[in-house]
Amino acid sequence: MSGNADDCGCPAGATCRSDGTCCAKSCEGKTCGSDGCGGSCGTCDGFPCGGSTPICRSGTCAACECPNNCYNIVGYCGAQGGVLKDCYLMAPTASNSNYCVCTVHCSSGVPADLVIGDSRDPQSGDCQ
Repeated sequence: MSGNADDCGCPAGATCRSDGTCCAKSCEGKTCGSDGCGGSCGTCDGFPCGGSTPICRSGTCAACECPNNCYNIVGYCGAQGGVLKDCYLMAPTASNSNYCVCTVHCSSGVPADLVIGDSRDPQSGDCQ
């Protein structure tokens, strides 16, 4: 039953779900991400990420994936360590073309999660 709006009598702009119900897509003000009906509002393929993968954040192409390096997780979490999550490269500009931000989650839950920036030298790419 999934297909175009005519398949289940949906109004214009809506899609027909596999269960025969109508779904109104929600893409107003969005350039990417979910349309709320199982589809997409678009992709970030043209977003400048210097070879990395672009990320859709809140319906807008605004960040890029980045390498998980140059973070002192043990320095923040202690010997029990932790993990990096939700890493993204800030929207590229002339001054932050490779500035990565991640959330550090400590294995013990203490201290609380912390959003930190990559400590790479922007010129050389070396860890500081």
